[in-house]
This record gives sequence, C-alpha cells and structure tokens, in this order.
Amino acid sequence: MLPVPGDIPVNITEEATAANKVRLAEEDAIRLAYKATFMTPEKCAGYTAREQDLLIGSMGNWRDIKAFIDSTTGAERERAVALLGAISRKDLHDTSLAVLQDALQSVEPAKLTVEYVRYILNPRINSEFLQPYRTQIRAVLTPAIGEKPSATDIIAWVKENISLCDEYNPISLQTTPAGVLRLRMADKASRNRFFVAACRTYGIAARMGEMSGCPQYMNDSEW
Repeated sequence: MLPVPGDIPVNITEEATAANKVRLAEEDAIRLAYKATFMTPEKCAGYTAREQDLLIGSMGNWRDIKAFIDSTTGAERERAVALLGAISRKDLHDTSLAVLQDALQSVEPAKLTVEYVRYILNPRINSEFLQPYRTQIRAVLTPAIGEKPSATDIIAWVKENISLCDEYNPISLQTTPAGVLRLRMADKASRNRFFVAACRTYGIAARMGEMSGCPQYMNDSEW
C-alpha cells in the first residue's frame, strides 16, 4: 500500500488533546499498577539467587512459577529450577503450572547434563503453543511400546498410528503434540514435533535440527 500523496489536514482541538493526555495517563496507571504486583527481591528474599532471578523474570506469571518451585524439594527442586532455566524468558512469562508439572513429573530424574535439561526436561520443542502432553503420551503409547521404548520403537508407532495430511494444512499451522495424539493425523512438521515430544517423554534426548529442521535423537552421545 502506498500513502496518499500530499498533506492531509488534521484538525485537533485543545479539548481532544487534553482528553488524549488523560487517557494516556490512565493507561500508564493501569500498567504500573499491574507491574507493581510482580515479584521483587524483597518479596522473594527467602529463595535462592537463581530462584529469585526466575521469579522476578517471570513478571506477571510469577504465581505459576512460584507454585511450581514451591511444590518441589531437594533434588526435585533442583530439577524444577533447571527446567525453568531451560525455557526462554518469553516462555517464563506465560507457561502454565500444568505444563511445567507435566514436563517434570513425567520424566525420570537423571544427572542434570546439558542434554538432559535442554532436550529431555524442556517442554519446548519448536514454536508450538505449549500444552501438557507427556502424561497423555505415556497413557497412550506405553501399553503398545512399553515403559522404556527405544527411539526406533517410537518411530514405528508414529508411522503406524499418525497419518500424514499435509493437504489439510496449506498454511502450516502448528499442531501441538497433544493435538496430534488426539487426532492421529498431522502435517509432516507437526508429526515430527510429536516424535520429538514422545522421545523426551521417555527420557530420550531429542530435538528439531537447528539447520535441517528435521527431528533428531541422541544415540551413543551422537545426534
């Protein structure tokens, strides 16, 4: 679109200008009042420095983050904090307690290596909408492939049970892993993300390739 050529006369009265300033002041007051509810160092003084950083950084989502941290103790708390450190600041702002609990409780504890934290604990796969999925995946897949399946077992289940339907998604909308499991069909990209989600659910490090965009899993310390 091109702008209309020439100058467009704008006639703004003093009353309109004054009314706009009032509205801007009201907007600022609403925003500042909301920000005043956020966590501060004083409000979370009883937490570790790392936990304080997460609580303050979560901004308006601090209640869910606080509830998640408070629901754990000892080694489980260390896993919870590691999980929160693995997600982006944006995700820290809006990821629900249900998603965090599903991600933590559905994966067996292990040494907090980079691979474990980033590619197993982390519920974020790509840029999909975050919903709980691990409990649902376990409930459906475990009767078919067991408690400790290999990546090959998961590949076979996905190929047999998730139909490809790229023609129904011409604008490449992202289906969540839970949605793929429910529908039993998906476009190729969403099915690939489901595979990664299933691998992580069973403690297999997996990711979408940063360069290729293809799903990858770790085997003998190699992707």
